[in-house]
Amino acid sequence: MALSAITLAWLDHLAEYQIIPPGPVLEFGPQHINAARPVVSEFLTRRTGEQAAQDSMERIYGTPAAPRPQTEVYRALGLDDYLAVDFGDELAEVQHDLNEPLDLGRKFSAVTNFGTAEHIFEVATVLRSQYRHLAVGGVALLVLPTFGEINHGFYNLHPTLWTDLAVANNMEIGDFQYVDDVVGRSVKLDEQGTCQFDFDSMPIKPLEGQYGNFRLTVAINFLRNTGLHMQAAAPGQLPQYVLDCCMVALRRTADSPDELRVPPQAIYAPPETRAAVAAIRTVR
Repeated sequence: MALSAITLAWLDHLAEYQIIPPGPVLEFGPQHINAARPVVSEFLTRRTGEQAAQDSMERIYGTPAAPRPQTEVYRALGLDDYLAVDFGDELAEVQHDLNEPLDLGRKFSAVTNFGTAEHIFEVATVLRSQYRHLAVGGVALLVLPTFGEINHGFYNLHPTLWTDLAVANNMEIGDFQYVDDVVGRSVKLDEQGTCQFDFDSMPIKPLEGQYGNFRLTVAINFLRNTGLHMQAAAPGQLPQYVLDCCMVALRRTADSPDELRVPPQAIYAPPETRAAVAAIRTVR
């Protein structure tokens, strides 16, 4: 699990719209930083200024390096009290099998789930635990595979899950991106040395209809990206594989329930639920 260039670009995007409130952060699966150094430097500079960014870069890449360099990224977002949970990862302060319910007895401004839930068999338990630790106004930050990530984990988590969860639990969607060819886009940002990315340019809009032509659009776009990588591959080399992910910021509100409600899938739900899902938009 790692903070890639495209993930840093998304966090920078969220910061621009002030979607992440300051305060403590809980991370499900401690992240490593695998974005190129220029990308990390630009991200930190944009968020904290040049001198603070230089100090953070020294802590991340200096000798000795910081034991938890990912905390520099979160600190730059105003999340200055960091705690990670995982099972068997020495970087996690809390050792816990996320297949089992988690209750730390405290709330957080942000709870991250970056490439963790798909590896947990009891995926609903992970989402319940993530929700349980959100303060009112806090955001669940999710970067999870949705299409094409075969055998990486147990699951690909589809866009309908996030809108259905939001409606069932009176949560606001602070941001929702369907990022096609997420690895290819990260590689390009690394090559360019930038964390700045125009998410409005993404070809697939998950809040503009998840049924009907949406599935065909995803499939055609996936084939197009695969073809582009095949053309770019050197002779005798396999092309870069293609996978899509969802990047979602879900905000808990004062009207959200104490515990996560199980959502009906909108396509099978009563008309009023389907209408609520169809009408949902980001709050930014």
